[in-house]
Amino acid sequence: MLQIGIVGLGCVGLSVVEILNKHADLLAQRCGHQLVVKKGVVRDLSKKRPVDFALSANADGLLDDPQIDLIVELSGQVDLAYKLATKALERGKGFITANKAMLAKHQELIHSSIGFEASVGGGIPLIKALKEGLASNAIVGIQGVVNGTCNFILEQMGLGQSLESALQKAQELGYAEANAHLDTSGQDSAHKLLILSSLAFGGRIVFESMAIRGIEQITNADLAHAKRLGYTLKLLAQAHKGVGGLALSVGPVLLPQGHLLAQVRGVMNGAIFVGDSVGETFYYGAGAGGLATASAVVNDIVDFCKQKHSPKPKDLPKIALAPQPPTPTMSA
Repeated sequence: MLQIGIVGLGCVGLSVVEILNKHADLLAQRCGHQLVVKKGVVRDLSKKRPVDFALSANADGLLDDPQIDLIVELSGQVDLAYKLATKALERGKGFITANKAMLAKHQELIHSSIGFEASVGGGIPLIKALKEGLASNAIVGIQGVVNGTCNFILEQMGLGQSLESALQKAQELGYAEANAHLDTSGQDSAHKLLILSSLAFGGRIVFESMAIRGIEQITNADLAHAKRLGYTLKLLAQAHKGVGGLALSVGPVLLPQGHLLAQVRGVMNGAIFVGDSVGETFYYGAGAGGLATASAVVNDIVDFCKQKHSPKPKDLPKIALAPQPPTPTMSA
């Protein structure tokens, strides 16, 4: 059994609990052990939550509990997340987070044993692609639409809405926070690009050295003019390694309408990684949302369980196949 403590039971945290409960048997089969949430940490204990485990307002209790094997941090608090990460590593506990701002500030953790798949791209396995799928490649380029809020706003503006009304709609639909400045200013995309780039190129990147522009100055006329010329405007995060070094930028970019990243719609995310051997690889999927982000968190939980408790080979259950349709015969 792997016992888990979760810090933060908002949309993503409750979705993690939902997946762990819904797929308990499947996950146990895949990692060889039952995954059990023992404790949760929240700021407001008076709020009712649909969980069957103990709740506390003290995150240190997870560190002090010898039965907690793994801490999952989904609070969004930078300083708390960093404290929990460093203390968990010191005490031999696993640590998983979706906290991109904390990772951008404390990049040494990107190269530690913690899990952070959910920090970039929601449910798309971008981190695993760089760590494992492309491990044989030297990465030479990254391009990505990694902020679904901005992507949704630009798409709505292309349909005639103002930036203000598009942002309000995004907030009403739950795609944007009440204060969406981190999104619209490009800083959220920059945090995500920094994480991907530090991982891909193997070093510390100074956030202030990045060229960052958001979508706050984009007008409906800009989008209409781009469309007439056969282009789509996207907020693009880019990293390119060349003779002169590594160049990182976030900003509005005109893409030909047939470009893969021009096809990323609504709140979806998409990314292209370029390896020196494999060339371009493309990744697309849900970049936000409770279940999509929780999917990445639970993937990290399963990976940690496999690393800590290597399951022994066992007999697999037989899968019953559906009756096959008759083979069609050819008429003379």
